Amino acid sequence: MIDEMTYDTDASESVMSDELALDAIASSMVLFDGAAGVSPVTDLFSEEAEISWVEETPRARAGRPKGSSVSDLEKESGASEPAFYAYLQNISKNSLLKAEDEIELGRKISKGDRDALAKLVTSNLRLVVSIAKRFRNQGLDMEDMVQEGNIGLIHAARKFDPSMGNRFSTYATWWIRQAIMRAIANKGRTIRLPVHVRGQLTKLRKCARDYHQKLGRFPTEQELAQETGIEAAEVQRLLSGISGLMSLDDAIAGSDREPLGSFIEDTESPRPETEAEASMLRRVIDKLTKHLTPLESKTVSYLYGLENGIACDTRMVANILKLDVQEVRRIQKRCLKRMRRHLYNRSIEDFV
Repeated sequence: MIDEMTYDTDASESVMSDELALDAIASSMVLFDGAAGVSPVTDLFSEEAEISWVEETPRARAGRPKGSSVSDLEKESGASEPAFYAYLQNISKNSLLKAEDEIELGRKISKGDRDALAKLVTSNLRLVVSIAKRFRNQGLDMEDMVQEGNIGLIHAARKFDPSMGNRFSTYATWWIRQAIMRAIANKGRTIRLPVHVRGQLTKLRKCARDYHQKLGRFPTEQELAQETGIEAAEVQRLLSGISGLMSLDDAIAGSDREPLGSFIEDTESPRPETEAEASMLRRVIDKLTKHLTPLESKTVSYLYGLENGIACDTRMVANILKLDVQEVRRIQKRCLKRMRRHLYNRSIEDFV
């Protein structure tokens, strides 16, 4: 029995160290360089993978030699990269194996024959592409899913037992699907979701789809909770974690192609004009207070919050400076009168 959700660690290490099997794939494979306004329930419904035939794009045609035709495999996979197109051309040349050949190769592999392992893997690379196309639009590029599926294919080839009486493609399908599903779970989202959370989301997504087909509308959170048996609070928490992510560097459609970040106001930082105005006011106040004594300067600063922006009343200032309240008031009147005499061109009125 094959465990769909876990790898055999020992088998993984042995397969990855099997240079011949990896070289066999590399010989026919080009390594690829790495690749609003709706409710959460609507987001949940729209995340369902859409399996559709993909037409050949202009970019793919640019990488295809003139006069060559696109095979059914290439149409189904939706090849959009010239390198990926070349990979599909290469694996289409590999001949398929008969049941007798698979049995013979399986026996040789069990005895440690690396040539047999390489032949069994390369002959079934097209199976990986055929399975990978079913998982499109789930967060991973087609090229990445094919590479992950190839790793699963190697695992299947290593563990294939011809005495079970089934074809290798039937056995390998489980390993390939396992590898692709694991890759989507781990790498399909910018923020990774645990496997059990993805299972709950799949349950909610199926319920939302069936509900929409029956009633022509999306269910509410309470209705989802009743249909699936999941608590309403948990449904709300799950739906809050599936919102789509956008980069601030994403270009906005238009002639200027401005990034999204240039249209979003930063409410946490002070506005540049506010900072400039505060700096100019600070210089005007410094000119006025330079004519005061140190005690008068401290008194005015505490009374009007010139240092930290927090103004104090006369009783608080008196306690801080160890003065009488009446003395603080006299100092305040004296300072205001003196500063009015030194007010140049009524410059402070621009800030009032």
